[in-house]
Amino acid sequence: MKKLILAAASGIAMTVATPALAADVPQDAAVETVAVEMSDARYALALGAVDAYWPQGNSQYMVNYLAGTFADELLYTPIGELVEKYGLMDAVDDIADMVGAIEEIEATMEGEEGDAEGEEEAANPMQPGPEQMAKGMLAMFEDQRLIDMLGAQDEHLEERITIAREVLNEELPPMFAAAEPEMRKAFAEAFARRFDDQELAAIAAFAATPTGQKYAKEQWVMSFDPAYFKAMIASAPAYIEGMPALVEKMDARMAHLPPMFPEDEDEGEGEEAAEDKEPTAEELIAEAEELEAHAAEILEEAAALRAKAAEL
Repeated sequence: MKKLILAAASGIAMTVATPALAADVPQDAAVETVAVEMSDARYALALGAVDAYWPQGNSQYMVNYLAGTFADELLYTPIGELVEKYGLMDAVDDIADMVGAIEEIEATMEGEEGDAEGEEEAANPMQPGPEQMAKGMLAMFEDQRLIDMLGAQDEHLEERITIAREVLNEELPPMFAAAEPEMRKAFAEAFARRFDDQELAAIAAFAATPTGQKYAKEQWVMSFDPAYFKAMIASAPAYIEGMPALVEKMDARMAHLPPMFPEDEDEGEGEEAAEDKEPTAEELIAEAEELEAHAAEILEEAAALRAKAAEL
C-alpha cells in the first residue's frame, strides 16, 4: 500500500511540471469520462481549440525536431558544452541523493533497519563518490563529440544517420496522417468537456494567429529545452525528499482504517506462526517416512549404477 501511495504521489508531482491536458482541469470541476454529445457547430469550435494544443501535423514536427535539431545538438556539440548547457554535472549529486532517499523510503516501508550499501560505503571512505567519478569521466571526454566517438567505431556512421533520417521522413508521415484525425477528435471531446462555447472560441481565435500556431508547435518540444531539463532535474530531489513525510502523514490519516489487503498480513502472520509452532509427532513421522522413501529411491539408483559398472 505504501509503495502504491509513493508511486502515485511521485507521478502526480512530476505530472504537474509536464504539459498535459489533464493538468489543466480545475480542482472543482467534475469532468465526465464519457463521450460528449455536441452539435456540429460546437464540435467545430472544439476542434479549432485543439489547434492550440495539437495542430494537424504536430507529430511530424516533433519527429523532425528530435531527429534533426535535437539529434544534431547531441551529436555535434562537445560533451563538455552539453554537460554545462543541460546542468548535468550539477545534477549528479542530486540524482545520487534521490537514489539514496528512495532506498531509505523503501527500507522504511519494508521495516528494514540499516542500508547494506550505505554501510559498505561508510566502511570504504576512500571510495570516490558520484561527483568525483563524473568529473573524472568529463575530464577524459569533455572536448570530444558523440559523433566523433561513435564514428571512431563505425566509419559509415554519417551515412547511417542520413539514411535513418530519410526513412523516418518517408515512413512516419503516413502513419501520423492516419492516426491524427482520431487523436484530434478525442482532444476535441476533452476540450468540450472543460470549456464552454465562449472559451472554445477564444482558444480557437488564439490558435488561428501566427503566435498561437507557433505556440502550439513549440509547447511540446520545449520539454527538451535545456532550461526546462535543468529545472526538472533540480526539482526532482525535493519531491523525493518530501515523500517520507507524505507517506507518514498518509499512514496517520488512515490509521483508523483496516488494511487494504488484510489477506496479505494474515498470510504473513500465518507463516510466522507456522515457523514458531512445534511440530506434532504425526508431522515428524510423516516427514521421516517421506525422507525414507526418497532415500530408498536414491539407493535403488545407486545399485543400478553399480550393476552397470560391473557389466563394463
